[in-house]
Amino acid sequence: MPISGFGCSAAKNSGMMDTSKGFFCRVERDDEMEARLPWKGPYLILMLNAFLGTIGLSLAIPVLPAFLAEMGAGGRTLGLLVAAFSVTQFLFSPWAGELTDKYGRRKFILLGMGLFCVSEGLFAVADAVWLLFVSRLLGGVAA
Repeated sequence: MPISGFGCSAAKNSGMMDTSKGFFCRVERDDEMEARLPWKGPYLILMLNAFLGTIGLSLAIPVLPAFLAEMGAGGRTLGLLVAAFSVTQFLFSPWAGELTDKYGRRKFILLGMGLFCVSEGLFAVADAVWLLFVSRLLGGVAA
């Protein structure tokens, strides 16, 4: 938080401490803030991973009814496809957590991102319901 306290505009403008109103304002310099930016280093990979996971769910669900209608499947299959991703993620997360603790998180985050890309690519070219299931299951493992 760059400025703390109430009414710290004078401290912000001067770059100094403002104690004239009976309270203390701390203004951080730009280089202090630059050192704490969250989008540097491993945080960038983590944020990208979370973004891709959210995109994978939010992009797939709206187009599933159209895909399934073309393939002659109904609402029950839609529910199973959505559940397949979530259940697979639920089942594989503890196992993946143990492996990441043992072998390192970065490798598994990158592997998961790669598998997720494959999963979404398979989803895009799927021409049968079983391929959609394989795609969603693989996406759940990758997540």
